[in-house]
Amino acid sequence: MEPADGLFILRQPEHFEPNEKERKISDALADGPHTYIEIGRRIGSDPNLLSVESLISGGYLGMVGLTPTDLLHVTGEYIAWDREGAGLAVAAVAKKSVCANRISSPLPKIG
Repeated sequence: MEPADGLFILRQPEHFEPNEKERKISDALADGPHTYIEIGRRIGSDPNLLSVESLISGGYLGMVGLTPTDLLHVTGEYIAWDREGAGLAVAAVAKKSVCANRISSPLPKIG
């Protein structure tokens, strides 16, 4: 799991009966996508121990993470999607890296 890896709600499948932990995870995502780290913080659980496989395979949750395209969005070399979201993913990874003190802004100006 990387710092920018996270989950978001795709849809509510029919006949879905979550267990207690799945319900807590779902509730933690009610206001939008979050990283595994944030979900763990919200439900009081180690993010490495979140059991989300059934929620993902059932079509209820989707996964998000940092991609090469996100890096191109942040540098301005390619802009087709959400540049702000890409910047947040890059900033999350940079915070955990050795170069974190060199990051001044997740979204450099394009000009």
